[in-house]
Amino acid sequence: MINLIRATLIFLTLTMITACAGGGGSIAPGQLATKAIETRYIDADFNTAYRAATHAFFTLGFTISHSDKSGGIIVGKKETTDQGAAFLAGLAFGVFALMGDYTDVNTITLFLEKGVNDARTTMRIQMVLNEEAKIDPTVIDPIWIVTQREAMLIKGITVPIELENQFKALENPPAVDTEENSEDRD
Repeated sequence: MINLIRATLIFLTLTMITACAGGGGSIAPGQLATKAIETRYIDADFNTAYRAATHAFFTLGFTISHSDKSGGIIVGKKETTDQGAAFLAGLAFGVFALMGDYTDVNTITLFLEKGVNDARTTMRIQMVLNEEAKIDPTVIDPIWIVTQREAMLIKGITVPIELENQFKALENPPAVDTEENSEDRD
């Protein structure tokens, strides 16, 4: 009987150690994460493209957390808090709602690489939202639009009207159609 109890305790101990030492369930960066990279090209030399990408991050409200010009890497982060969810959770759960995390962390990594004769720069964009690698055009496209525009301004080139209109649309997003606005039109 004592051997059975001892064997059971050893089994439970090993089970607990194994369970606690297991991974967190998230996928480590590797092939899956690299599939969430979009590649675009800037018709500018590396230095101009690097400056333009840095300006784009600041323009779009990102904080640069890492910059390595010699390696061509810029990492920007942007945190947004869902105030509505926090408020509703506070109403529903009171003090316990303070323990919730209502902040989304969006991390963008830009990999810039010199092209042939440094006339064109390759820009690879990787996006991670709350530790999940993904491509979201609503985040990636503005970075691309602003980077292109900034590169042209730095080089002294006239920005095409189509690109300028895309940039202006970022500054003044269209108004959200609400029921109040719909009633006013009737």
